[in-house]
Amino acid sequence: MDVIDREKRTLIASWPITLAKTNVAMAYDEASHRLFIACRSGGIVALDTQSGKELSVLLITKGVDDLVFDAASKRLYASCDGDVSVYQQASADSCKLLGKVPTGPLARTALLVPQLNRYFVAVPQNGTTNAEIQVFEVH
Repeated sequence: MDVIDREKRTLIASWPITLAKTNVAMAYDEASHRLFIACRSGGIVALDTQSGKELSVLLITKGVDDLVFDAASKRLYASCDGDVSVYQQASADSCKLLGKVPTGPLARTALLVPQLNRYFVAVPQNGTTNAEIQVFEVH
């Protein structure tokens, strides 16, 4: 993970990600200085943005494509191949798995719309099953 000063266009720091492999999506909790890095190998690495230290890895299904942190509810949503993992942040250093919600094969693209209390998941056509958008109510 490289940290860049956007105004000066210079590299400030490089932080290795070792607890999981093939990072594809990130979500930031600014209040707690936590960067969540979703990796296709089946983990979300929680990183302290003040020190660059890896703090923990949250287990998810392999094949993640989308990750979002909702600051209002302190929830983390990871859309993976076939399910969405939902974590509740109890503190800056503690997240608890609330559950895994089945979606469909290869369903990885998602969008949280907090104003509507909805989480949308795109499920592609697979075999004889038509493509669809699944809509989940979030609390």
